Amino acid sequence: MKQALKFFLFCLLFSSSLISFSQINLVPNPSFELYDTCPNFLSQIHRSTNFYPTLNTPDYFNSCAPISFPSVSVPYNYFGYRSPASGNAYAGIIAKMSGSVYSEHIGVELLTPLQVGFKYFISFKVSLAGQANPTNYCGINKLGVLFSSTQYDISNPSPICNCAQVYSDSIITDTLMWTRLKGSFTADSSYSYMHLGKFFSATDSIQINGTGCSAYYYIDDICVSTDSVFSYNYIYTSLNDIIVNEKAISIFPNPFTNFVILKDKEAIDKIIISNALGQIIKTCEIKCSDQYELDLSDLSKGMYIFTIYKKDNNIISQTLIKL
Repeated sequence: MKQALKFFLFCLLFSSSLISFSQINLVPNPSFELYDTCPNFLSQIHRSTNFYPTLNTPDYFNSCAPISFPSVSVPYNYFGYRSPASGNAYAGIIAKMSGSVYSEHIGVELLTPLQVGFKYFISFKVSLAGQANPTNYCGINKLGVLFSSTQYDISNPSPICNCAQVYSDSIITDTLMWTRLKGSFTADSSYSYMHLGKFFSATDSIQINGTGCSAYYYIDDICVSTDSVFSYNYIYTSLNDIIVNEKAISIFPNPFTNFVILKDKEAIDKIIISNALGQIIKTCEIKCSDQYELDLSDLSKGMYIFTIYKKDNNIISQTLIKL
């Protein structure tokens, strides 16, 4: 898979025919399970689908790593031993390096831009690696996320700006378990990009061993949602995190660019297309049966929920991504 492909993972809760549209994770590949190529060396976060480095050289760890490259495997790797919070993979960053200002950031483009005025709830899991510098290491605070309209990259790196929208005041020292960091903010711009790391020049720390303060953290299970309960309790389950109605209509391709084709033996009455927040964007009246081609070239890139009303009174919902 290429990074341009916006793979999506979300959770829809059904109650009769009602759907909770807010229970959607706007982070694609939130547990780093999807990858273009298995990692075979450090500094390869770009091999995890959708993710890329925005400051220096963050790492990617996956159990699929070749036996000859145990430094980037799971659970054992160059920085120690850690089972994933879920799945078979996670990322890793240097948050602080003793005697240096060096740190690392990870970037990802959200499935759909944030909506101005809406409150978003963010969570992700971190764990301190005890072997990053076993004789001199510490735990720090101020790990967090920075949302931006700019797609930072190595040539235009994400800043150390003391300006993260969500960050932790707690010092993370747990080297055995995962700690969930969480927070919320109201979007003041249509941010399309999210960056993870330490965005503050000064942090508090607790020395664990030695005298030099180096801190390396594993990262897993990232969630951005308008639902606080969903985000703060987010658990990645599998690549099939989608509840599929057994009477689902075939809609393809997914992701799509300008057209989608709907194919079903039973007649469709209408289709309502909503954005990730449940706001109705488009209504398509259907007056025929068998196969339908919908021109959706007028839609912006992002995630959409297709609510299909069938003439047999069944209501079906499926989610598609426009590239």
